[in-house]
Amino acid sequence: MILNARPVRHRRPFDRALAGLRILESGDLAARLLVLFRQADRDGLPFADLRGLLGAGTRELRAAYDAACSRGDLVCIDAEEDRAVAREMLDELGKKFLAALEKFHARSPETPGMPAAELSAGIDAPLAGRGLARLVKEGKIIREGETVRLASHDVGFRGEDAARSEKILADLSAARFAPPTVRELVERYGRKKGDVEKTLDALVKQGKIVRVHPTLYYDAARFAELRALVETHLAAHGDIDA
Repeated sequence: MILNARPVRHRRPFDRALAGLRILESGDLAARLLVLFRQADRDGLPFADLRGLLGAGTRELRAAYDAACSRGDLVCIDAEEDRAVAREMLDELGKKFLAALEKFHARSPETPGMPAAELSAGIDAPLAGRGLARLVKEGKIIREGETVRLASHDVGFRGEDAARSEKILADLSAARFAPPTVRELVERYGRKKGDVEKTLDALVKQGKIVRVHPTLYYDAARFAELRALVETHLAAHGDIDA
């Protein structure tokens, strides 16, 4: 007798696997359906595969499948393929995402968020998208464009990085339209070029400064002033003489 047409490799202890096999042998349709989806792990199963796996009629399977989705036991991750995963898979994925974000923020507290593509690397795209959307809905993470951060994350520098960023911002603002170059900032604060560039990159991501060249940055407010002056001049004169 074939109990599972799509067997998976199980880890010790085998109690849960054996319990699942007993359900597949004698459980009702709803119970057997959940066992198959739990065994399918993150890949999930498309509805079209269920008839061959469970040997039930399409109408009966659809009713059991829709009921499981309505209860939240199954979560649809791909409407086009009509593919779902067991709720536990999203629970585990959510924990993985949150843990990864905690590590990222601890390592780079000055960075607004982690690239979503980096966070979900190696994970099925529909599943990753559903997992992120679920965390956003639960208020645990915030997604802004292509970046993701914990809702509790306070973007900012720490320790010496905080002092350096404040000085750089003050210098760029005071210089108005003739800001110091990266080299001048490094010489001014006696820091390694890499440290200053890291601070500048973080300030750009925070929207506080604007990069116009690899060696030149403007305070965001000053840059907006300069752009407004240029636009006003162009509107009045049509061009700018060199």
